[in-house]
Amino acid sequence: VWRKRVSATRAIEAGEFVVRDADGQRRARLGMGADGWVRLRLYDATGERCASLGVAPDGRARLRLYDQAGEPRAGLAVFPDDLGGGFVLKDQTGKPRITMSLLDDGSGDLTIRNADGEIVWKAP
Repeated sequence: VWRKRVSATRAIEAGEFVVRDADGQRRARLGMGADGWVRLRLYDATGERCASLGVAPDGRARLRLYDQAGEPRAGLAVFPDDLGGGFVLKDQTGKPRITMSLLDDGSGDLTIRNADGEIVWKAP
């Protein structure tokens, strides 16, 4: 276990950091994208993306969770300008099945869709 105390004034700076396991497989990546987003991506032992956390230049924050094929299945976002936030769950085909949003003005909604994308329940 590394326990060396480092002064708060010391820093390591780079455009990207990559963490690899003992076999050399990429397991995490932190960096800036050409689109201006800063992202932390986490990968499983096979190299499939499992999770990503990002912040856009305009302040939007987003968390995405991926299935074993590397496809996004769940997401949580905070909208810019104090608008609120939202949540989505997708099925195996990538279609949104459950969405929820709560805006800072107190309004919000919850929508459930069937496999064809048709709304089967919504509130309000």
